[in-house]
Amino acid sequence: MWDKVSNFIPNYNSPRIMSHQIDKNTTPSALCADETGVETDQKGFWTRAWEMYRDGFKNLSKTGRQLWLLVLIKLFIMFAILKAFLFPNFLRQNTDGTSEAKGEYVTEQFVDRALK
Repeated sequence: MWDKVSNFIPNYNSPRIMSHQIDKNTTPSALCADETGVETDQKGFWTRAWEMYRDGFKNLSKTGRQLWLLVLIKLFIMFAILKAFLFPNFLRQNTDGTSEAKGEYVTEQFVDRALK
C-alpha cells in the first residue's frame, strides 16, 4: 500500500526523478539536482527564497492576484501619500539642514528628555 502512496508524494528536490524511478543504483547527487543539473545544496538562501516566491506568484489564482494588488496599493498609500502629508520633517523645520545641525538637535532632544 505505501509504495503506491509514495508515487503520489512529490519530490520537491528534483522534478525530474519520481519515486518509482529510484533504485539501488541512483546516486544521491541525482536526487538533489534540479532542471539545470545544479545541486540544490549549492544554491544560496536568497536564490531559493526568490525561486519559491516567483513560482508561488506564477501559480496564483485570479482572486489571489487581486488581493496582492490590493495589498500593494494599500502599502503605497500608507508609505508614499500619507507620509508626505501627515508626517512633517521635524529636522528640516528645526535646523538649517546640515548634518551637524541635525545631529546637535537630536542630541539636545535626547538629553532634554532624559533629564525630565
